[in-house]
Amino acid sequence: MINWKAHPFLRLLLPLIVGIWLGDWLRWTPSRYLFVLPFLFLPFFFRYVAFKVAFRHRGLYGLLVNLFFIVFGFVLVSYRPEIYQDNHFGKYIDGDNYLVGIVAKPPTHKTRLNALLSIKEIITNNATHAVRGHLYVSFPDTANIHYGQLIALHVKPKPFSKVANPYAFDFRRWQYYQNVHYQAFAKENQWIVLAENQGNRIANMAFRLRKRFQKVLHRIINNSRDVGVASALVLGVKDDLSEDTKEAFSSTGAMHVLAVSGLHVGIVSIGLRYLMLAIFGRAKARRWWRLVFQLAGVWFFVLLTGASASVLRAGVMFSIVEIGLALDRRASIFNSIAASAFLLLLWNPFLLFQVGFQLSYLALSGIVFFQPHIYKLWVFESSALDFIWKLSSISMAAQISTFPIGIYYFHHFPLSFFLSGMVVVPAATILLPFTIVVFLFDFLSPAIADFLGKALAFLYHLNTEFIFRLSHFEWMKLNDIYFSKWTVLLCFGMIGSIGAWIISGRKQLIFYVLGLLTLLSLERNVLKYQSANRSEIIFFKVPKADAIGFISGPHLAHYDRDSLAQKKWKYATQALKIRYGITQETPLSEKVSSPDFGLVKANNFWNYKGRIIEMVPPILPGPRDFKSNIIYVTENLDTNTLSHLNADTILLGNQVSRKNAEQIKQFFLERDVIVYNLREEGGWIIDN
Repeated sequence: MINWKAHPFLRLLLPLIVGIWLGDWLRWTPSRYLFVLPFLFLPFFFRYVAFKVAFRHRGLYGLLVNLFFIVFGFVLVSYRPEIYQDNHFGKYIDGDNYLVGIVAKPPTHKTRLNALLSIKEIITNNATHAVRGHLYVSFPDTANIHYGQLIALHVKPKPFSKVANPYAFDFRRWQYYQNVHYQAFAKENQWIVLAENQGNRIANMAFRLRKRFQKVLHRIINNSRDVGVASALVLGVKDDLSEDTKEAFSSTGAMHVLAVSGLHVGIVSIGLRYLMLAIFGRAKARRWWRLVFQLAGVWFFVLLTGASASVLRAGVMFSIVEIGLALDRRASIFNSIAASAFLLLLWNPFLLFQVGFQLSYLALSGIVFFQPHIYKLWVFESSALDFIWKLSSISMAAQISTFPIGIYYFHHFPLSFFLSGMVVVPAATILLPFTIVVFLFDFLSPAIADFLGKALAFLYHLNTEFIFRLSHFEWMKLNDIYFSKWTVLLCFGMIGSIGAWIISGRKQLIFYVLGLLTLLSLERNVLKYQSANRSEIIFFKVPKADAIGFISGPHLAHYDRDSLAQKKWKYATQALKIRYGITQETPLSEKVSSPDFGLVKANNFWNYKGRIIEMVPPILPGPRDFKSNIIYVTENLDTNTLSHLNADTILLGNQVSRKNAEQIKQFFLERDVIVYNLREEGGWIIDN
């Protein structure tokens, strides 16, 4: 069984995670938490006052310690959202204001330039207020915005919109866990740069270097695809990655190489360790000098690559390990992993809900636990075969521990992960230090850097070309897989039971695995039954277009009046099709009728299994002697014609202006008619 004494941080981490999850699930406002604060002192009271460390009370003390960290995590996550702070800028944005803030991170480029501003002041008509909070600002793509600038903005911040369509990516939720709650769109004449270099000096230097190194990569590597891979692998910059490149690396299980993480930090840390030994020697008296310079180099690399959750985890963990080595204390690797997670969650409890953080810790834990057991299954006398098998066992161990949430978030599983792992991992151990050497020579002699860059560009091209060729094997991809939260929990339950069996050797645990496998099979059959018997109507939120979907079992028939581009349609519906297990899709024309499907269309009326949907305009003149179930308003309407409409529900489409939508909404709410606005509320599902 687990020796908990050897893993003290693991004992503290588990209740802390429970408390953070519970606090996020309940999401009470901080003012309601005062009644739980006294519980924070109970463990210490019972430990030092009441029971005098009596042995017979150790169970109660352990329970109270767990309760302490559950409540502590609960309170910690409740006070984390900056929007609850009294001086948050969101409390002052009702009028015509100017906001003054510092660009807190290097901006990212998509169709526009997106930057995160740390707001410091808000200027109203009467006064200037010192405020706090972060604002996500979208600038024109041509804007010259960079880290550390002090900017004054004349914009109207708004909360992030609700999720656009059912089961689609929830950008508002994602930003909530970044502790960002407002966004704004800035036009050319709506901002002015007040000052430069207002950010952290070390971070500013790191980001300036990163920008210079990006220019070096663009100079020495001619292939834009390879430049994107190099920038992501070494600098953590993904702006130059094309969608094709992301898809190729993702579908082959190699995407982790493009996200700077433990592999990259480990290479840098080990390289710095040998460099410090060469400079300072092995004398014990100089170990602290070696440690200081090594950790300084590691954390500068963390800053240089953007300080993502995975690289932060690696930085903290390697720091703990190196400090332990300097103190001649070799701690349990699991305790080091738990300690790094514990410290990071104390600093930012929202990290627990970030995909990178979850994948990073699960992958590392899986490698540490499962890899030695997998590796021992086969022994090869050939050193080459042994090396290949070792890399394969690492990839397998990582996949075992991450596949449930990998499928949950990304809906695919790459069967080629072991092949890509045998190439990209060794390639990364060569490319990363080689690229750093080229960067150093760029300071000393750009001519030598350019000469070495030719070999570097060739290696990047080989690596990227291999991944692209591997991605062409469609049979090595399992796509469009849906895992519910219950599926994920059951899978992790089986993985945990197998792990416990490996540790304890208790064969009875196999019955737990079989029981969980039975529950998993039952849950999957329930999902199949729901999919086969589903009957729904879905109105999609698509910019400047109107789209309706009719679902009968695994069949989706859809109509859009504006002939949507395939990319827009896929973006709006892909998540729903995976969730519902849609296997057949039929586009509908203006004159379609499909009695077998239960769908009939006449003029601007749809009848789907008895539910009447009327699309307006046009509006039939004169009084009505019938009532539609839903009237779908697709364009602005003359308010004088609203009295001709008669329905249970008025649905306002994507092309109705905000002003007209408010007028229509007011008219029908006064008549107790339900009004639903796709622009404000997102896509709408109706059971039929």
